[in-house]
Amino acid sequence: MKKEYENLDRVQYIVETDKVVHWIVVCFVCIEFALILLDLILAFTPWIPVIELQKIFDMTRERSTGTWLSVTLSLLCGIALLMIFFAVKACGCPKKEAVGWFFLSVFFVYMSVDDAAWIHERSGDFLDRLVSSNALPYGLSSIVGKFPTYYWFLIMGPFFAAMGLFMLSFLWQRFGKLGLRKYIIFPMIGLAGALLIDFAEGTGRGIWRLKTVTGMSERSVFHLIRLTEESLEILSIILLLLAFMKYLSIILKDKHILISK
Repeated sequence: MKKEYENLDRVQYIVETDKVVHWIVVCFVCIEFALILLDLILAFTPWIPVIELQKIFDMTRERSTGTWLSVTLSLLCGIALLMIFFAVKACGCPKKEAVGWFFLSVFFVYMSVDDAAWIHERSGDFLDRLVSSNALPYGLSSIVGKFPTYYWFLIMGPFFAAMGLFMLSFLWQRFGKLGLRKYIIFPMIGLAGALLIDFAEGTGRGIWRLKTVTGMSERSVFHLIRLTEESLEILSIILLLLAFMKYLSIILKDKHILISK
């Protein structure tokens, strides 16, 4: 056994990062569009009248293949950011910058947990229960009850907005030096757009207007709005993963990684 590994210290493996990053992104984009197509076929055609398959591939439902894809992408972003953290720390960058990368890594890992456990949705359900039972102090139940959309926006909305602004500011400074800013413009716009669609959906007004204009059922309109929101969010995260992997490949270019016991 020892003979088999005696020359391993001289092994050199070269990773063509541009090709690897390209194929990872292409793979995830193809998976997303395949899931969107399956969702539309199962939801709007009578070709495969199997309710279990409809639930599995319903991108607008939790605990579906769409949830799996979203959780996986957020976790991969968190891992890529953690690798960037270790890389910049090893290069002796300012402590504040290293902490920023670590903070973003933790945020994306949290987002993967949030998608899997419905944390922000359940926070809204909790507030809804408090409002319904008039359990909020100082008569706040009647005030909060007038909020026009999902209650989770009151609890998690400020946090997501603050994290979005921090991420945009932090990445804009780091990516500007390497010409990577183009890779974060659309993802940030896309994530903001997905939040706005979710907000509008919660008011119910957009659904009623689209139902009137298109002549479609309320269920179909609601499904298409949710599908648009989820698809835009997933595509934005794919592009953020592309940005993080490109940044990581640049800072690790021609560097050696040593693994020790």
